[in-house]
Amino acid sequence: PVWNSYNYPLWIPLGHAPHEIVVRMDVVGQVGGALSSMRIGTNGQLLWRYAARSFLQTQFPYLSSGALLAIGIFSLMIWCKRRAESRYLLCFLAAGSYFLHTLQYLVGQDPLPIPEAWFSWLAFNSIAWLILTCYVFIFRYLDLRYRRLETTLICVVILGGSAAVVSLGQPLVHLYRVVQLIQGLPVP
Repeated sequence: PVWNSYNYPLWIPLGHAPHEIVVRMDVVGQVGGALSSMRIGTNGQLLWRYAARSFLQTQFPYLSSGALLAIGIFSLMIWCKRRAESRYLLCFLAAGSYFLHTLQYLVGQDPLPIPEAWFSWLAFNSIAWLILTCYVFIFRYLDLRYRRLETTLICVVILGGSAAVVSLGQPLVHLYRVVQLIQGLPVP
């Protein structure tokens, strides 16, 4: 599947030594793709590399984003007791946005419970939500108020997410174009 095949290292036992190896890679339209390094060898030579890469690319991000989400939930519970201190809520929102963004690295080989286009929309927009909440968190932490800048950032995130929703009826390539356009916007 396109939504998760880039993050999982592949282990392909070849059996006896083949004379020729042909590699084929499917990509979505103009989105592009890449092929990582390939290694050929015995199980003893390659198993530790595969295990280390699998841990670093799949398990470690899963564990770290889960730990950050736990910290965010703890911050939310503190905010429920101290409603005047918005930094705790912003910490939760940032942790939740980061967790949603890293879902694209964590989903397994099973089919998604939601359509792929919506999953891509969620993954791409959650990074904008993360950036927004981090900006506002830093402003609150430093006791700075940039109302016009905050309003502009919120509008850009909302309009960008809305533009991406409109493109969901189109092929997935259009969603990537909208995201690239949004990511190229200068911050005021």
